[in-house]
Amino acid sequence: KLNDKLAAYYFVRDGPYLLQQVDNLAPAGYRKDVTLLRGQITEVWNGFVRGQLLLCAIVGAVTVVVGLAIGLPYAPLLGLLAGVLEIVPNIGPVLATVPAVLLALLSGSTILRTGNFWFAGLVVIAYIVIQQVENSFLRPRIMGHHLHMHPLLVLTGVIVGESLD
Repeated sequence: KLNDKLAAYYFVRDGPYLLQQVDNLAPAGYRKDVTLLRGQITEVWNGFVRGQLLLCAIVGAVTVVVGLAIGLPYAPLLGLLAGVLEIVPNIGPVLATVPAVLLALLSGSTILRTGNFWFAGLVVIAYIVIQQVENSFLRPRIMGHHLHMHPLLVLTGVIVGESLD
C-alpha cells in the first residue's frame, strides 16, 4: 500500500508535467486539439462528479427525513448509508434498503402503531418511492444541469442504460 501512496503523491506533485507529457505524445499538428479535448473531457467528468455527489446528498437527506417521519430507528445512520451507497449504480439503493428493512422487522416503528411486518413493508415502499423520484425527476434535472444537457436526454440515457443490464 505504500507504493499506492507514493504513486498518488507523485501524481499530485507532477500532475501538470504529466499532462504536458501526454499532450506531447500527440503529433505536433494535433496537440492543440488534444489539449482542448482533454479540457472538455475534464469539464464533463467534473460536472458528472458534482452532480452525482449532489444526488447522494439529496437521497441521504430525504431518506433521513422520511425515516424520521415514519419512526425508523437510526434514521440518520440509514440516511447516511443510503447517500453513500447511491454512488453504486443499480445495487447501491438495494443494499441501502436491506438494513433498513431488517431493522424495521426487528424493531418496528418508534411512532406508528403497526406490526413490524407491515412497518417493514412501509419502509420498502418508502425506499422505492425515494428511488423512483430520484431516477425519474431529480437525476435528469441535476445531471442535465451539471453536464449542460437537456433533462430528457439524460432520462433517455438512464432508461437505455438500465435496459442494457
